[in-house]
Amino acid sequence: MRPDDEEEVLAYSVTGARYLCIWRRNKDGCGKFSVTGLVGGADGAEVSGMAYDTSSGQLAVVHRAEAVHRFLIDIGMIPRVIKSVTIAKHWPQAVAFGQVGVKGPELWSFGREDGVIHILNDEGRILRSKTTGMVIGHAVLNTKDDAVILDDVSQGVALMKLAGTERVKTFEVPHQERRSRNVAFQDGTSTIIVGSDHGNVYAFDRRTGEVIDTIYIGLKDWVQSISTVDLDGVPLIIVGRSGENIGTTELQVWQKVVTTPVGRSAARKEEGRWLLLILLSCILVFENILKIPVLSYGQKIVISIVKQYGL
Repeated sequence: MRPDDEEEVLAYSVTGARYLCIWRRNKDGCGKFSVTGLVGGADGAEVSGMAYDTSSGQLAVVHRAEAVHRFLIDIGMIPRVIKSVTIAKHWPQAVAFGQVGVKGPELWSFGREDGVIHILNDEGRILRSKTTGMVIGHAVLNTKDDAVILDDVSQGVALMKLAGTERVKTFEVPHQERRSRNVAFQDGTSTIIVGSDHGNVYAFDRRTGEVIDTIYIGLKDWVQSISTVDLDGVPLIIVGRSGENIGTTELQVWQKVVTTPVGRSAARKEEGRWLLLILLSCILVFENILKIPVLSYGQKIVISIVKQYGL
């Protein structure tokens, strides 16, 4: 979706036949599709990851055919191939855009069984590779905070730095089966969100490693698909069930409830009262003693303080 145009909505969906579909909502509310076939082998029908970079308008798609695709989404919402490459014995499970290079952002491809991360430039050339020694179920990175999180299907969430290969911390997730779980950051990178194989979504404090909240979706089922987004400053978590033969499923949207402690709110209002008292005293001195006209300007500041401190 392009944030600078509220009349356009861009959605991606991929069928089992290796098609990339882009849906555009027109101004009259009608939809328009563009369909692009993805080149891959017989075992590559399942698309395992997609990523979109808003600054460059690029879309990355990986699927189980040792294939990594990079597209440019043009003004007509048509995907134009930048580069498609195959990497031998590398079966991507996730993809993400990294740091911006000379000709565009780097592309990170995370292999599942091999546990190798390949970092590619815009020409599809591998700049460097990292061996993690784990089976990767999903991955997300944040270039601003120099952090990448990976779903280690045998343990939990592994936190690493972009420049290194060593695990900084592990956030253990209870599990009975070795299944993939999506991971996500929230509140910048201060909170880490991860699914499970038993109906729970866990929120970890990145600094302490403690579970700070648990969401139960209502069924003890596999929760693989999760995503986080801020809508008008409100943190949201979008959750979807996964599995075979489960029929139609609904997406659940969870909202973070932020409460202001009573003590902090009272202290802030007290601070505002003192600031207002000082300002009114200054206005009185300037107007009546120094004979400097500041009343009209002072009124604007008073109104601003009252609104800011909730007085």
